Amino acid sequence: MNYVLRALNVSAGEHEVVLTFKPRSIQRTETIAYVASLLLLLAIVGAVAYRFKGRSVVKL
Repeated sequence: MNYVLRALNVSAGEHEVVLTFKPRSIQRTETIAYVASLLLLLAIVGAVAYRFKGRSVVKL
């Protein structure tokens, strides 16, 4: 199959032609990227919480 040039022979009249490109590798990569971003965000929040955990709060 030629992924660069695609053609479709249709008869005269009104048609809707939809050519989609949704490879599984892109979907998997996107899922891995979202999970990695979530883990990084949780690590940052955990590091900030750990840093401020031992501090006492001064009441005025």
